[in-house]
Amino acid sequence: MKLLSLLFLAFFLTQNTRADLDEFNVSHEEPNSIKASVESKNYKETIRELRDLNIDIAGIDIENDIVDVLLNNSKFNLLVERGFLPEVNWSKGVSTEVLVDQEYQNAFEVETFVRNANAYFPDLTKLVEIGKSLEGRSIWALKISDNAQEREVEEPAILFNSMHHAREVMTPEISLDIIEYLLTNYKSDQRVKAWVDNNEIWVVPMLNVDGNAKVWSGQTMWRKNTRDGHGVDLNRNYPFGWNACNGSSGRTSADDYRGPKAASEPETRALMKLVADIKPVFDISYHSYSQLVLYPYGCRNSPGDSNQVMKEIGQEMGRLLGYRAGTPWELLYEADGGDIDWMLG
Repeated sequence: MKLLSLLFLAFFLTQNTRADLDEFNVSHEEPNSIKASVESKNYKETIRELRDLNIDIAGIDIENDIVDVLLNNSKFNLLVERGFLPEVNWSKGVSTEVLVDQEYQNAFEVETFVRNANAYFPDLTKLVEIGKSLEGRSIWALKISDNAQEREVEEPAILFNSMHHAREVMTPEISLDIIEYLLTNYKSDQRVKAWVDNNEIWVVPMLNVDGNAKVWSGQTMWRKNTRDGHGVDLNRNYPFGWNACNGSSGRTSADDYRGPKAASEPETRALMKLVADIKPVFDISYHSYSQLVLYPYGCRNSPGDSNQVMKEIGQEMGRLLGYRAGTPWELLYEADGGDIDWMLG
């Protein structure tokens, strides 16, 4: 029986700032960056206009037609020229320094966590360095299985991965929660025991380790890796459909810069090699901001379109979570070179 690969992006909502119609309301400020909310009658039309202007889209509140963006002074002024009326509510206070909540885990803390998990549960885990980042940091995967040291080809592999985008600091927390839940409940919960005994579960809690270090060094809204100072969006760098539908940028300054060629980045290749080795039948790629479950494909006219089974599972996941479910091009915009598209393709 051929196993079907099921691939999803899960997005989680952070607090959005409300604004008046077609206005910006500055919610915080950092060096060369302002976070603002754009409210419009049609969020898709607003997204298209913002992307045409090379504006960094931080997240989307679909239910309220609000798009959160990141601006420097020149882009703020550009939007003013295009008819958006910025309004700063100084009475609410604008912080000149934005810090990452210290409760979130940096790359060192994530590595410490997975090493400890491996040490405390040696019979259930296998720690694997799947690659090195551009700056030489280790990228880790933890395998959880009742026979963790061996490859059981008859058991399906399941993959969870987090942090393609450096500023999405809550996503490793989900992967670490998965690890902790499975390991600490294995002996006491028969359902968890069945999951672990009958599957090979792989967790990659932090793919973009260099970008995460940049976030913790003070550039809190950094999205990409650190290639040549400008960075590459790892989730636009995969070979399947790379640069296929205007769903990424060729400008190095853009936050969705796809890279000089497909799979140019060592972080991308590290996850690709793991996938080639374990051949997962199910994958969830965690992202943060909007309340969405997205499944392939990112481009409107991709060959084969989405599989009906995948669509049904995605829609059911969305129903259970209270999230909107669909493909990226249906709900947001066309996106090419993403990891879930490559895995399915």
